[in-house]
Amino acid sequence: MPATTIDVTGDDSEAAWEECFICAQEAPIASLVHGVCACRQRYMHVACQRQMLEQSAFSNSCQASTCPVCRSVYTNSRLEYTQAPL
Repeated sequence: MPATTIDVTGDDSEAAWEECFICAQEAPIASLVHGVCACRQRYMHVACQRQMLEQSAFSNSCQASTCPVCRSVYTNSRLEYTQAPL
C-alpha cells in the first residue's frame, strides 16, 4: 500500500486563538464573533453575547442590544419585547 501524504496549509498555533472579552476564555477564532460593533478587535462567544444582552435588557444602566464598551448597536442581534398575558 503506498504512503499517503497530507499537506495542510495554515497556522494552528496561538495566533488562531483569541480571548472572549466577556468571559476571558480563549477559543479558536472561528468559534467567536467580532466586528459586530465599532470595537473591531474584540472577540466574544455568541453565547456570552446573548447572556450579556439578556441581562442588560432588564437593566437601566445600559441600552439593550448595544456594546457596553463603544455603545454602538450590535449588527448581529435583534431585540424583541413581548408582553406577557395578564
